[in-house]
Amino acid sequence: MIDSRTICFNDIFTKHYKRVYYTALRVLKDHGLAEDVLQETFLKAYDRLDEVQSERKLGSWLSTIAARKSIDQLRKQKKSDSV
Repeated sequence: MIDSRTICFNDIFTKHYKRVYYTALRVLKDHGLAEDVLQETFLKAYDRLDEVQSERKLGSWLSTIAARKSIDQLRKQKKSDSV
């Protein structure tokens, strides 16, 4: 049985996945890594969906998560490259 939160989240994903993906792609310049960040972003968003105070702010909230996760990914790469 699918609960209403899952259905709602599917709608959120469908509406915002392109924005999140292209946010990550602009930072990372790598399609594979951008897809990884897309997945990580929506996993984090699913866990913290109750923190969103307005549906109008949802897109920018998701983009912010994606940008920060992308920067974290770049830091990990830089750290592993220097070792």
